[in-house]
Amino acid sequence: MLGWLTLLLPILLTLNLNALNPGDFLHGRYTYLPLAGLLLLLATMWHMTEIFRIPLLLAFGLLAIFFAIFTVKQESIWKDDLAVFTAAHEIAPYNAPVALNLARAHVQAAIALGNAGHCDDAVPTFNQVIRE
Repeated sequence: MLGWLTLLLPILLTLNLNALNPGDFLHGRYTYLPLAGLLLLLATMWHMTEIFRIPLLLAFGLLAIFFAIFTVKQESIWKDDLAVFTAAHEIAPYNAPVALNLARAHVQAAIALGNAGHCDDAVPTFNQVIRE
């Protein structure tokens, strides 16, 4: 019972997405406490299933390998703001906060080019941001 309560009660507060900032509703911190409840439930299941421990261990191991492969594939998206917001803009092209953050990331990249003495390379980026 404690596992179910720890899993469900903290997440109920975040289900009212209108109370959060528009475009800013998906954060990992909302899952910390519910994850503790899920782990309590998994530990209880592990304790109650003596016969199926080896198949469960193998299944969880395969699941961990599967998730590790996808984590490595997704890792390149998080290298900098420009990569993050470019990927986000591809997924949600009409999301205004994402478009604004992508423009800001382009401007920051252009400023870095200008500071490095590559002003000719920075001008097209500024022009593109102004057009968009």
